[in-house]
Amino acid sequence: MTDEQLPHGFTITELDATAAKAAHTSPWRQVAFRQRVDIAQFAILELLYAADDRPGFWILVKAGQRAIHSYAVKELHHRGLIARTGAPGGVPITRYWTYWQALAAATESHEDRIVEAVAVHQILSTLRPAYLRVIRALADHDDYSLAAESLNKARHGFITTLYIARRLCRELWHEHETPSQIWGHDHRSARTRREGHGSKSITVTTVRRRRSSRRRASQQPSTSHLSDSEDDM
Repeated sequence: MTDEQLPHGFTITELDATAAKAAHTSPWRQVAFRQRVDIAQFAILELLYAADDRPGFWILVKAGQRAIHSYAVKELHHRGLIARTGAPGGVPITRYWTYWQALAAATESHEDRIVEAVAVHQILSTLRPAYLRVIRALADHDDYSLAAESLNKARHGFITTLYIARRLCRELWHEHETPSQIWGHDHRSARTRREGHGSKSITVTTVRRRRSSRRRASQQPSTSHLSDSEDDM
């Protein structure tokens, strides 16, 4: 490639200098310097060819930095790590190895599901009745306002009690560990429920699954009895 082949009068020397600047100023030191330069060069060339006018020096440098950042984040993710400020080596992804061990196993194990189901039952059994009531009410109504009304509680008081219940569940789930932050969104409302955009909390989903399992278990004897009666006939 010659200098004349680059758009907007950009030269190879300028390309090398700009890419080197992006590589030097990138915080992702776990990526080799030469590799950072190569990644930045490709990003800078893409921007040069896509631009109608010659971009400024720092615009090109930032394009190279973003490309290095994107590459580093993807590489960390492939290794089961999340990019975090102040942690150059990344932070382990929660349950990463559990996920891949389950997929790599010759036969699927039900151990994790059984352990989690038992743990949820044990945790819920330790909660005070007031906390269980708000969890069950939200599971029944799938709406904060309706759940609060069903318990004759103010919405603010209901949410406060629910927050404490969730925090207790989280602390017990991570007993002897550092509890994780509550993840996901649970901004339920009548409007989001009607439109089907409301997200559900893991607590509500768990309660519903347990109730469904109990109903199926209670229906099994009657179904079996009916089958026996038909056989006798």
